[in-house]
Amino acid sequence: MNILLSNINTYLHFKQQKNPIILIPIGCIENHGHLPLGTDSLIAKKISEEITKHNSNVILTPVINYGCHSLPDSGGGFHMPGTICMENILFIQHLEKVVEEYMSEGFSNFVFLNCHFENSPAILDTITRLYKQHNDKKLKLAQICYWDLSSQNVLDKVFPKGFDPKIEHAGISETSIIMYLFPELNIDCKNVKIKSSNQHKFDLFDFEKMNNEICIASVLADPTESSAVKGKILWDDFISNINKIIATTF
Repeated sequence: MNILLSNINTYLHFKQQKNPIILIPIGCIENHGHLPLGTDSLIAKKISEEITKHNSNVILTPVINYGCHSLPDSGGGFHMPGTICMENILFIQHLEKVVEEYMSEGFSNFVFLNCHFENSPAILDTITRLYKQHNDKKLKLAQICYWDLSSQNVLDKVFPKGFDPKIEHAGISETSIIMYLFPELNIDCKNVKIKSSNQHKFDLFDFEKMNNEICIASVLADPTESSAVKGKILWDDFISNINKIIATTF
């Protein structure tokens, strides 16, 4: 059920259902090159709407559009034009307050649907803070990052050269999903410039390099093999897997 479309009587009726779940979709506003700045938030909205269609005990809250700092080697960087970041502590405090407000309404089951890579540590920190402050309550909180839920056979089909979510920013995965969900955007992958990235097993902040960066698009992986067909394969798979988590965990 979408809380935005519900009147107060419907909302109060929903609260009486068995094990109601508050679903909190979270994205960001971030440079994605050939894709919309709000790519992560658009995906969060579409996934959360789809999940509520299949789970009558899930209530959908508005998308949190502003996320944590984009990092140079996973999102292109907070210095990229069009990237609007929140300080992590403010983000954590915001999430914490949202959950506590719903707790005051009697809810105890929460799912953070995360669609921006760098949000994840802050969401886990939020859950830890809530546990320490409310460990006398029967709370159940989960974080779901959709990119973690693709089946291996699907990844092998879509990414025959291997899949690394950290460097897939604006690559085949996000591009294909946006192509599938929003065909009217007519996404064009021709002449897309790939941003130079460290892409090693550590995070590098080279301020001189960042300040002199020529590339204004934070595309970290080649998207030219993207397609709406691949987007549908990925979409169907992680929607199915998310629904399984909702059904079995709560």
